[in-house]
Amino acid sequence: SSYTIITAQEIEAHQYHTVAEALRSVPGVTVVQGGGAGAITKVFTRGFASNQTLVLLNGHPISDQSSPDNAFNFAYATLDNVERIEIVRGPQSALYGSQAMGGVINIITKKGAGSIHSTLNVEAGTLGTLNTSATTSGSVGKTSYVLTFGRQATDGNDLTPARLRLGAPAEKDSNENTSISGRVDTAFNEYLSASGFIQYSSANTDLDEGGTDNFYNPIYEDLANHSRTRQLSTSGSLDGRFADGM
Repeated sequence: SSYTIITAQEIEAHQYHTVAEALRSVPGVTVVQGGGAGAITKVFTRGFASNQTLVLLNGHPISDQSSPDNAFNFAYATLDNVERIEIVRGPQSALYGSQAMGGVINIITKKGAGSIHSTLNVEAGTLGTLNTSATTSGSVGKTSYVLTFGRQATDGNDLTPARLRLGAPAEKDSNENTSISGRVDTAFNEYLSASGFIQYSSANTDLDEGGTDNFYNPIYEDLANHSRTRQLSTSGSLDGRFADGM
């Protein structure tokens, strides 16, 4: 198979902020974003449809079953808690099912180890951009843990030209994405180990969607139009070796 692994060192060196940004560097992978920050973002592998690329989080499928095309939206996938991204290009349907005809993207989160270690990052930029992230990790005995908090926010700008506003005031298309996650790994003994992961994210995005007023007059900038997304992901595993490995 043709595959690429994006490591934590590469993420830090290139200053990627989202999974979509990191995937843009992968050959054979096309990232399509339908607007500014927070807009729907799809990934196409080797020309296959977006719903034919299977997206995994720590080995568990995370595609949105409620979306019309059952494809994963990368708009809110950040890298604060990501250890590496594994991308396999080409048909993997024999292993992962029909949704993996184009390929597989597996997002692996960080694991704690050693003594307590904490980091805090703050970035500020134009358009009212402020990104913050905090991580603490470590281990106690045979149990390791990592907790991560991240927030990315920007005021954005108005994407609708003045000639199309029909007198409506300018509106900055802001985006705010906040996430918190935790992972715990423990070894009960040399034969039995367990892992648990939970992540919650909340995002708000202003949109420049058109529409009509109560009298069916066209409105090219609906100031009340926005998107709110809440996502909760949980997973767990129990691994054992019994009967001398049989």
